[in-house]
Amino acid sequence: MPDAYHPDPDLTSAAVQITGGTQADYFANVEQNIKMGRLQNASIAVTGQDCDCGSTITRTDPTAPGGLVFVIYDEAPRGVTMAYTGTTAYRLDGSTRPIDSHGNVGTLNTATMNVNFSDRTLDFAFNLSVNSMTYAAHANVVSFDSGRFYTYHDGSPNALHVLCSGGTCGSGTALLGAVNGSFAGSGTNAWLAYHLYPGDNSDVVNGAIAFVANTVPLPRWTLPVTGTWNMVMIDHYPGTGAGFPAFNTQATATINFSTQRAGFTFNLDRVLTPADVSAGFQAQHITASAADLPLQGVGFVAQTASGSRPSTLSVSCTGCSPTAAPVGRFEGYLSYVAPNPAEGGNVNIYWSLTNNTSGTLGYDYFGSTYFGNAPASSRALAYAAAMEPLPSALPHARLARLPEVMRGRAPR
Repeated sequence: MPDAYHPDPDLTSAAVQITGGTQADYFANVEQNIKMGRLQNASIAVTGQDCDCGSTITRTDPTAPGGLVFVIYDEAPRGVTMAYTGTTAYRLDGSTRPIDSHGNVGTLNTATMNVNFSDRTLDFAFNLSVNSMTYAAHANVVSFDSGRFYTYHDGSPNALHVLCSGGTCGSGTALLGAVNGSFAGSGTNAWLAYHLYPGDNSDVVNGAIAFVANTVPLPRWTLPVTGTWNMVMIDHYPGTGAGFPAFNTQATATINFSTQRAGFTFNLDRVLTPADVSAGFQAQHITASAADLPLQGVGFVAQTASGSRPSTLSVSCTGCSPTAAPVGRFEGYLSYVAPNPAEGGNVNIYWSLTNNTSGTLGYDYFGSTYFGNAPASSRALAYAAAMEPLPSALPHARLARLPEVMRGRAPR
């Protein structure tokens, strides 16, 4: 029986392969943007690079007598969830049955989710029964700055809380657990997957839940019907992977409301210190650009090719490895629209770009870049000047949230 925790180090660029298994509890929503189910007697193999030392780690686990829960979905882009405001209630749409690691299959009793699109937080609660025990789980004020969300038992205000009663749990025992999920399609659908277990890892209950909105969320902005915003960069929060020099950024962006299309160009140049030069680093220039990207809600996405997905991002580089392919994703959204849309607004682009190569010919850059057109940029800069500066570097795993005004809220 596999433990609830994977005992090996964190992995990056991991390949996951599932073999065998019999399908059960299959569910597909009406919109066909969420599909989920459970595989019995499957095995799962994970191969990836150890984040700490770079060595390759491979691990294969059987899931019997428990089950392997899967979710396949069309993720709602950041720009879609950013297009809404106000609060919206979501109801249970479908689910897999909960199963524990001993093979006992149970029942999902209830599930609800309430979303605050204005603050980009959500609350959820669900109740399930398996093997004569009842589990009640909930979390409040869980952030979804992008379309995804995650919480676990870390004791924070938005932590996952799990109580178990009946059976070996007695009158009420606090358990550990984790929940991750995402919005799907146009943002009116969502899902979450849960993993609930006692502190000694002697059992684990898995399952997945699909939700659908009771009403269509309210639109956040009234967008121009025609015209073009030619945007200039007015602020930037950069970060680099470990061992790489810093870089300068120049960028522009364009939003064409007549055609509902967007584009951008980023130019990145290394900033070399004497220590960088001594280490063998040389000048490096990267241009990343995209054009004719469809607006999805109030956002747009460009990324390099992966599998059968074609590339919508063009990357060229001097001073880089000639054989290492770039891997990148740029995700933008309109973060502010003036009450009179003709006066303009602001755009944020979150991005990452690497060639997965160490040494002087490699790069690993990421950042959050803020744009404004002429009317909006002067207003935003004047307000931002009174604010405390942000850290110059951002964590690689998660970009820091921008201050409220920088994320598009009008100053009061």
